[in-house]
Amino acid sequence: MNKPFTMATAGLLIAVMFAHIYRLFSGTVIMLGTHQVPMWASAMGVVTTAMLAAMICVEAKK
Repeated sequence: MNKPFTMATAGLLIAVMFAHIYRLFSGTVIMLGTHQVPMWASAMGVVTTAMLAAMICVEAKK
C-alpha cells in the first residue's frame, strides 16, 4: 500500500464513527457549556464519518 497517511486518516474516521455509535447506544450526555449536544448530532456523525472513510478508502486504492 503506497498511501499510508490516507489509510491512517480513514482509520481515524472509523474510530470517530465508533465513538459516535457508542454514544448512541450508551446514552452518554455531552455538555458544551450549558447546552446539551443532541443525539441526532451523533447519528449524523456516524453517517458522515462512514461516508468519508469509505470515500478515502476507495481513493487510496487508485
